[in-house]
Amino acid sequence: MTSKTHLFKSASTRLAATYLAVVMAVSFVFSLTLYRVLSRDIERSYRQSVNVIDRFSTFGMRPDNRQRMMYEQERLDTKQDSMSRLVNELLLINLAILVFGGGLCYLLARRTLQPIEEAHDALQRFTSDASHELRTPLTTMRTEIEVALMNDKITIKEAKQLLGSNLEEVDRLTHLAERLLLLARLDETELPMTTTTLDTVLQSSIQTTQQRLELKKQILHYTPDKKQITNITADLPSLAELFVLLIDNASKYSDNGAEITLTAVQKGDCVVVQVIDKGRGIAKEDLPHIFDRFYRADSSRTVNEEHGYGLGLPLAKKIATLHGGDITVSSHAGKGSTFTVTLPVM
Repeated sequence: MTSKTHLFKSASTRLAATYLAVVMAVSFVFSLTLYRVLSRDIERSYRQSVNVIDRFSTFGMRPDNRQRMMYEQERLDTKQDSMSRLVNELLLINLAILVFGGGLCYLLARRTLQPIEEAHDALQRFTSDASHELRTPLTTMRTEIEVALMNDKITIKEAKQLLGSNLEEVDRLTHLAERLLLLARLDETELPMTTTTLDTVLQSSIQTTQQRLELKKQILHYTPDKKQITNITADLPSLAELFVLLIDNASKYSDNGAEITLTAVQKGDCVVVQVIDKGRGIAKEDLPHIFDRFYRADSSRTVNEEHGYGLGLPLAKKIATLHGGDITVSSHAGKGSTFTVTLPVM
């Protein structure tokens, strides 16, 4: 048994014991109250039944002492039997509550701790993946520098190439750190919402991605619709970043000269934005995981020369959620992908 499993099993047991103690305390108080009420009723019924014999004298049928004692003993036996049954039934009820309540309390404790356990597992995976992603470029830089230091005849050209390569790794580390910090900020703070228009957000995103698209000679099709001037409540920088991430993702996994389509349509009290590409697509087995942090499909590692950290789509998902919306994807390997963002409008 791992230390983590032992930790949460122990915590579940302690929490279940606490729940059960509370349940049994309530059950005991209730049983005691019920016992006192019912025992008084039994006592009252006993006294009334005993007093009945004194009424016989009214009709000239006064019983003798022997008859009176037999009658009183019979009533007393009935009383004691009722009290005994009451105690036994209350004990059985409390025993049943102890047994079934114990199991129910444990299940409730496990369910209570499940989100904490999942968060703990996510944190462990996050720490492990982040450490791996940070270590990879650092190892590359260290190896290149060590090889250069062992080369006594290194030329200026080779040194510049080395520095350029190291600068690329530094840029990757900077990019990773920025994404991690943004994810941490979104996890801990609320976004400052203001009133803006969807078209303003999309135009900002297009402007940010324009240079990347031009480098790959890709074309982004987006025709502003006057109907999309509708006001929305959003944090402009983060929402614009969401669509930058989706457009960048479409560009990254599409060939040079490819076309990318951006559409926005209002449907009722929501607006639906789609980023459509005809690139490599996503394999069916990878679709359920693409919004997991640090997850990268094998095809993106082996086919695409561009490097990613698996943080873009999780970040986009987080931003959409914080805006009260959602993001979904439909894709077929080799045929492209469509990312759909649904956001509420004012």
